[in-house]
Amino acid sequence: MTQNSNMMNEIKKSVQSINPFKSVIQTSYDIVKAHGGEIKIGNPKPEQVGTTFIITLPLSNQTL
Repeated sequence: MTQNSNMMNEIKKSVQSINPFKSVIQTSYDIVKAHGGEIKIGNPKPEQVGTTFIITLPLSNQTL
């Protein structure tokens, strides 16, 4: 039982170390930066609940 319990604790630790939200944010940041933009994260109004993401990208006359 102890060996099984130790294994479960190790699995819990490894799962807790994976943060999919963080990796999605990092990927989004990398894409926006690669296109010359920026991401601002904040909460503009104290009474709001949640987080606001403002993505700014430069205008381009180039056609894709």
